[in-house]
Amino acid sequence: MRTKITIKLMIIAVLFSFSVNAQTYVYNESTSSGIFFQGTDGAEVNNPVQDDVNDSATSAMSATDGDWQQIQFFPTFSPATGDKLFFSVYNPNDVGPGQVQFEYTSAAGTWQYGADVTYEAGSLSGWQEYSVNLNDHVGEEINKIVIMPAGPNSASVYIDNMYFNDQSVSNPATSETTFVYNEDTTSGMFFESGNGAEVANPLPNDVNSSANCAFSGTDNPFPWLEIQYFPSPGFTPATGDKLFLSIYNPDNAPGAQIQFNSGAFFGGNITYEAAASSGWVEYSINLDDIAGNELTQIILYPAEGTSIGVYIDNIYFGSETVLSTDFPELLEEFMFIDTQGRVSFENYQENTKLMVFDLNGRMIINENLEGNKSANSLNQKGIYIIKLQKGNSVNTKKLIFN
Repeated sequence: MRTKITIKLMIIAVLFSFSVNAQTYVYNESTSSGIFFQGTDGAEVNNPVQDDVNDSATSAMSATDGDWQQIQFFPTFSPATGDKLFFSVYNPNDVGPGQVQFEYTSAAGTWQYGADVTYEAGSLSGWQEYSVNLNDHVGEEINKIVIMPAGPNSASVYIDNMYFNDQSVSNPATSETTFVYNEDTTSGMFFESGNGAEVANPLPNDVNSSANCAFSGTDNPFPWLEIQYFPSPGFTPATGDKLFLSIYNPDNAPGAQIQFNSGAFFGGNITYEAAASSGWVEYSINLDDIAGNELTQIILYPAEGTSIGVYIDNIYFGSETVLSTDFPELLEEFMFIDTQGRVSFENYQENTKLMVFDLNGRMIINENLEGNKSANSLNQKGIYIIKLQKGNSVNTKKLIFN
C-alpha cells in the first residue's frame, strides 16, 4: 500500500455534493467536489474517447511522474448498506490495478482502504464502469476519495463520472434475460458424477413444467459434485443482474454454491427452503460484485459437499424473474394465443400486467391489459413464456403460437 505523500495542492474547487435521483455525483461533466492531482502533468483534459459509456467533453487524467499517482476528490457522503462508489475508466496504457481509499470526517489524515480495482480488457479501447462496495464504511462520513488509478505504474489513466449510489446509472441492469439451460436451450453441460445426467422432470409444476431437467447424481468420486455450464457467447452482467435457477430437492441437500470461470469469480451460496423438498423453487444470486466481467463457465455445486442428488432447471441471467411464481396465490386464468398472435383470455382482464418472453428471454410484449386479449400481437410462430401479474398474484405459463 502506498504511503501518503504530502504535496502542494494544484487544483481545488468549491467543495460540495450534488444529488440527482438518489445518486450523489462527485465528478462528471457538470459537477465537481474539488479535485487534486498529485503529479505535474495530471489534469482535467479533453475526453480522448467518447463512447456510449462516457460522452463527456472532459475527463480527469492521472499524472506520469511516478508510481501510485493520486487523484483526490472531496465529497461529503455517508453511505448506507448497499451503497457503492461508481466511476468510469479508460486505460489505454494497460496499467493497474487501481486502488481506492477514503478519508472520514471523523479521522482526518487517516486513509481507509476501499478496494483494489482490476481493469478489464474493454478499458483498453473505451470507457468501462467499475464500482467499490461501501458496506465497510457505513456509519462514517466520507469527505475524501483518494484514487490511484494506475496503481504501481507511472502511466496515465482517465477517470470520469464518479458518483455514489446503490446501483449503476451509467450501466443499468438489462431488461432482457439470457437462458443458459432450459427445455429448449443448452450451453453445453458437464456432470462430475458418474450417474449425473439429463433426466425426465420428476415433478412438473407451475414453477417448472419442462419435460426434462438436470440431475446432479449421487456417484461421488470427489467432494462437492459439480455440474458445469458453458454460456456461449459469454454473459457480462451489469449492476442489478442475477443468475436464476430452479431447484427440486427431494432428499434434502443442504444448499448450493456457485462459481464462475474455473473459480475466478465467486457467485454465492444458496440455502434451500423446505418447499424445495416437495416441488420446484426458483433461487437467484446477485451478480453486482462481478458486474463487468464476462462469464463463460458456470460451476454449480448443487448439494454442497454431499452425495445427495438434486434436480436443476431453468438457468438464466437477468434482472428479474421470468419463470417462477413470486407470490403464493396464483391467478387461475385460461389463456391461449389466437390465430392473430394475440394473448387471449376466457375472462375479462382489468388492471393486469402482461409480459411475453421468447425462449431467448427477450421481452416481446409488455402491456397493461384491459379486456379479453392483448393489444399487441406476436409476429412469429413458436413457444412463448407468458407472465401475468395482478396485484400480488403472478402466474407464468408456456404457450405455443402455431
